[in-house]
Amino acid sequence: MTSIPQTSWIFVNDGSTDETQKTLTEIAKNPNSEVVELPINGGKAEAVRQGLLRALQTKDQTQPPRWVGFIDADTSFSPKEIPRFLQIAASLEKTEPAVEAIWAARVALLGRDIQRTAYRHYVGRILATLMNSAVPQLPYDSQAGFKLFKHDSNLIQVLNKPFKTRWLFDVELLQRWQATTGSTMTIWEEPLNYWHHTEGSHVSAANSLQVLKEIAFLYGQRPRKG
Repeated sequence: MTSIPQTSWIFVNDGSTDETQKTLTEIAKNPNSEVVELPINGGKAEAVRQGLLRALQTKDQTQPPRWVGFIDADTSFSPKEIPRFLQIAASLEKTEPAVEAIWAARVALLGRDIQRTAYRHYVGRILATLMNSAVPQLPYDSQAGFKLFKHDSNLIQVLNKPFKTRWLFDVELLQRWQATTGSTMTIWEEPLNYWHHTEGSHVSAANSLQVLKEIAFLYGQRPRKG
């Protein structure tokens, strides 16, 4: 991934105590890579937030990145998707300049290699249905861990405070964007060509209650009419 032209990579070590730090130290030797070391494990939401902020607040303000984003490191995605999405971003800048973000979508279309468990698929659809009342124009697949965002000062404001949710921070981000800008984020959803379920990366029955609590929190944060 670090060999993709005109990209910079930020690897976030979320307080790992295994061989992660050693591996990332080797990766960081690449000229377009750096590692952010978090002192304690704050969860995926905080790791993503810290990584995005580092990318947005680059020291080289003369040439800030046009797009920033994040991708899960759980091997569910194919590296080939990254340059494909970057090409889509460059194309949309010309054809759809209003687009503010590109979110991956795991849709089992013909010709695509999408492997999700039935449990994960149906739980995802149930959660999406419940969250629709909390966030207008919610993307079809809000939980896919590959997203790009246009460089924007509003995004920095949205990310300035830690997320209140652990599992649904993507949706919380959309809520914050609407509260900050007064409008919904314009998202282009792009179906993935490849995604394989990785064990341990899904919402289990054991933490379903926490997810329901987060949905209730998001519902309480929704904009009031009138």
